[in-house]
Amino acid sequence: MDFFTEINNNVTIQVLTKSVKDVEKFKRRTRDLMEERKNLKLEIRQHVKEVLHDRFIVIKDKEIAYSVGTSLNGIGKKDTVITELPKDIFDALVELFEHRWKEANQIFP
Repeated sequence: MDFFTEINNNVTIQVLTKSVKDVEKFKRRTRDLMEERKNLKLEIRQHVKEVLHDRFIVIKDKEIAYSVGTSLNGIGKKDTVITELPKDIFDALVELFEHRWKEANQIFP
């Protein structure tokens, strides 16, 4: 979760994940992060089905999306590729994310 420290404060971040091994530990770490970043708006949901595999970073207001080759906690630890996706994929990706988001269970806050 260290990558959240690099994000500007006044943004909303939605994280959609397929699994959390230790939910209570995850919640504690998230609460600790939020104590440090009080202006950061963070919501995390866990999808109920095993339909998620790839990792994406979507910046809605700039209409930019990236595909990330490793898990987010692996960024900086292993060699990986972060690729900007073509503009024509952006709308479909946002639509799919919103659909999956509605299906998911809230973990945080």
